[in-house]
Amino acid sequence: LIDAIEKGEVDLDLEFEGPLAMTEKRSELRAVDETLNRLAPMIQVDEGILDPIKTEEIGFFVADRTNLDPSLLRTKDEVAERATARKEARAQAEQGLQFKQFMEAIGKVGGVAKLLEVMQQGGGGQPAGEEEAL
Repeated sequence: LIDAIEKGEVDLDLEFEGPLAMTEKRSELRAVDETLNRLAPMIQVDEGILDPIKTEEIGFFVADRTNLDPSLLRTKDEVAERATARKEARAQAEQGLQFKQFMEAIGKVGGVAKLLEVMQQGGGGQPAGEEEAL
């Protein structure tokens, strides 16, 4: 092994985990915790408060700093797929809610029959049976 290292045939990446390195990692984790804890209450006022922070990277950062076994982490591509699936599910749920609200509004003005009657008469937003004063 030493000969291979001397010949440059082996690429070693050693990371010393001494007390100073561990203290530095804990400090970095505290910085993440403190930042998120301070900003979390402000999300209700301004949901863009976290825009400057790469929140999608925090999981990887924390996992690295806590020495989580890399085999337990998803790849960045897998994470991106999950994020896309979440966005699509949220969009579908929103469309379903909009449709439900539309149908409830139709029900409040007399149902589908009333809607069709108004549309056929070209009601221009006026209830059927009311005429414009000339």
